[in-house]
Amino acid sequence: MKMELIAKSSGGGDRPLPPAGMQHGVLYSVIDLGTQKREGRYGTKIQRMVNVAWELPHLPKLEYEDDGKKIFRPQCIFKTYTLSLFKKANLAKDLAGWRGSGFTKAEENGFNIFSMLKPNANALLQVVHYEGNDGSTKAKYESISPLMSGMIEILPENKPVQYSTELHDEFPDGMPEWTIEAIKSSPEYKGIAHARETMGDAPIEDTTDYTGGDTDVSGFPSDTGDKDDISF
Repeated sequence: MKMELIAKSSGGGDRPLPPAGMQHGVLYSVIDLGTQKREGRYGTKIQRMVNVAWELPHLPKLEYEDDGKKIFRPQCIFKTYTLSLFKKANLAKDLAGWRGSGFTKAEENGFNIFSMLKPNANALLQVVHYEGNDGSTKAKYESISPLMSGMIEILPENKPVQYSTELHDEFPDGMPEWTIEAIKSSPEYKGIAHARETMGDAPIEDTTDYTGGDTDVSGFPSDTGDKDDISF
């Protein structure tokens, strides 16, 4: 079955921060978080969310331990978006900057964002530093643009990750724990999990109450803040 996630118009620890400025990014992860609850300056919002993550291949790799062995992996940066192609939405603005053009009316009515995730999905990310709610300095990217002429495309080192709450697949390796926690709280995950328990492999009609997950994702790592009201 082809995996689709349709957008329509309508970490932390002691990891070093990526330097501010333009960074070469390699897309490797697109994760559907389902419908989530977020608290912002304008109150509570119930929105469908998606997390997009990039490797930063030109920065020093980070050291991890896996089963007692030291391994080195690329530094990464992510952004959590509202799943919307409304012109003022951050997802629409970032993808338009990467593509070099806006979306057609047909695309606004249904664009599969998993189509971004392909081996040569490279871009330039404008990385900035900001003060988080806990007072610590954090990094995020504010915009995406195509590689400059002459720049070499790079393949991701991490195994590409994509996840859709509608298909309720097993969680792939490499998904951050906070994303799994958020997904499990979403009405899409709960509804389809319950349906499959009672109906087995029979076709499932989506009768989910989309009033948001129990988990408030505004407390998780996110780069949307309060602002979020290439040839794919």
